[in-house]
Amino acid sequence: MGLRDKFRNRLKNAVNKISGEYSAPAPEELTPYERPGKPLEDVEIVRPRKTRPPGAKPKKPAKE
Repeated sequence: MGLRDKFRNRLKNAVNKISGEYSAPAPEELTPYERPGKPLEDVEIVRPRKTRPPGAKPKKPAKE
């Protein structure tokens, strides 16, 4: 078995894993996602500032 055959077999195995032929069938009923816990109604949402001060930007490395 040469290098070409090894590569071909690994490629075939990878394609078989990705293809739908060997995957599990989809469930018949869709269940909606439910978040755990109870939502808080009296929460204040803090949004970040759109502009940052110039000192907050990362410094570029010096070219040598």
